[in-house]
Amino acid sequence: MKQEAKDRGLRKAMSSRNNALPSNFTFCTMQKIEEYIRIREKRTERLIFYSIVGVSAVLSTFIGIFMYRFYGDELTRIFKDTTDIFLQLEIFASPYMHFAIIFFILISFDHWMRRSYFKQHKNRE
Repeated sequence: MKQEAKDRGLRKAMSSRNNALPSNFTFCTMQKIEEYIRIREKRTERLIFYSIVGVSAVLSTFIGIFMYRFYGDELTRIFKDTTDIFLQLEIFASPYMHFAIIFFILISFDHWMRRSYFKQHKNRE
């Protein structure tokens, strides 16, 4: 349908008495070609991105199935032993854990403040 409309428009332009092209015909044509190329590149990049995400998801799934199938019993035993060890450490009761939590909260707040500051000053320029 779009191609027919374009052909009809070209036929109409050619059948008119005044066959002179506008002075900026070349510039407008090149702009449309560049826009078309940019749209195709975006579409290709998007397709490549989705393909990479899909392949990564499939490979991760197969690796997970493989690991569970061949090493499932050993992995569950290892994870159970690891959780038992962490529960015995009582690491959450130590003051260093509280310092670490406060540190990460302050770093997050600093990052948010810097981002909002630079965003605000970028808009002023």
